[in-house]
Amino acid sequence: MSAWQIYRDTYPELTASLRTEQDARRHFIQYGRNEGRLWVDKLPWTIADFATIYAPCFAGLQGIETGGPSDVFKDAVPVYRLARRVDGCNFATRTMWEGNLKEGQGYRPPGTVETGRQFICEARSVPVVDAMYDFLLSSHCLEHSANPLAVMREAKRLVRSAGHLLFILPWKEACFDHGREVTSLAHLVDDERADMGEDDLSHPDEWVERIDIVMTGLPSRDFLRQRDADNLANRGMHHHVFDLALLQQMVQHVGGLQILHTDLLHPFHQVMLLRKR
Repeated sequence: MSAWQIYRDTYPELTASLRTEQDARRHFIQYGRNEGRLWVDKLPWTIADFATIYAPCFAGLQGIETGGPSDVFKDAVPVYRLARRVDGCNFATRTMWEGNLKEGQGYRPPGTVETGRQFICEARSVPVVDAMYDFLLSSHCLEHSANPLAVMREAKRLVRSAGHLLFILPWKEACFDHGREVTSLAHLVDDERADMGEDDLSHPDEWVERIDIVMTGLPSRDFLRQRDADNLANRGMHHHVFDLALLQQMVQHVGGLQILHTDLLHPFHQVMLLRKR
């Protein structure tokens, strides 16, 4: 089942005017369709030093991915084909991006050698022992979390000493978040201290009013507001906005992690590779 079909079935009233896949291409969120912003073409499509810096961190090893599977790990940052096994973690059995998931079923991104396990749980509370994995993957997930510092701490817990964490987040200057301010570390610290849950709705007004609605491909701000009133169920909202400077501050705040490499990739990927000390 495609992401569009899931979206249409989940929101039949909001998507009643979108009859076909062709309609959906004009109205549904289409990550990567920002060719109108000319400077995007200046960003590289792949990481120049992937073979020397990234490949040794994943080759023949076992990891876990939150919110996958992700196209970026098939091509731009092709870690799937290097890994021995990858488990998966999704917050529900049915999401805007994936459908028909089941706790304990097989999870096998293309290219991996062995079939991993699918977990249905929050990214901040994965039910496995400490240091279970050699690496963790996360692509365009952290911005959907109400408590990203808690998620980063959990990611650190899941990975063994000298293991690696690979985060990819949207670069705001190249996506529909470009009109929003980068979140402060103090704000994220407050959310962590308050043990903010995924039912947090303190950001919708700023999100709805300052997002570039044209770049989302969605019909209107009213459509977005109606959809994200149920954000606990759909997780479509970007709670926070990140740049590489904020990500570096988060790493320092969490502690015990070393930044190995950062990069910007076409069309709007911020890439950060970490090693657990």
